Amino acid sequence: MNVLAGGIVAGSPTGGDKGAGTINAEALYDDNALLSCYVLDQAIDGRVDINKWDARTPDRHVPPAAAIARHHEPARRFVARIGGSHDPLTLDGYARHWKDKRHLTSMPNEATYDPVNGPLTMGEWIQRLVETAEIYAVLIDTLHQMLKAAEKTPKPERPG
Repeated sequence: MNVLAGGIVAGSPTGGDKGAGTINAEALYDDNALLSCYVLDQAIDGRVDINKWDARTPDRHVPPAAAIARHHEPARRFVARIGGSHDPLTLDGYARHWKDKRHLTSMPNEATYDPVNGPLTMGEWIQRLVETAEIYAVLIDTLHQMLKAAEKTPKPERPG
């Protein structure tokens, strides 16, 4: 790592030093960020291929130990909710979850979140926000399709 002109450069990133107060790094990776669209797989394909997402989850390398194999835990948590009473891809299930549990399906709840001893990494927060946005996109489409279907339904004639 080099400190030049007030910036920090790690590795050999393109562009080198970006100036005072900046960090420019090569291959910078938050190993808790697993940005992936398993929500959309479920909505479009009717299933999440856990093996596909596990294969895309990099092993954790902590020298001098050997690589530690990991699974795509966010996708696994999501899949476990599909088809249940709190299914995040159904309007009733999503609403039931936040009404019963007082938190969004992909966010931590007050009882289990400990900001001192167990805060989420930035990558974990970003993944949870991406999952939430994708769930909202699916639910908005569900509502849109319901509105289109209602517009096509003939209206009963009023007695006049």
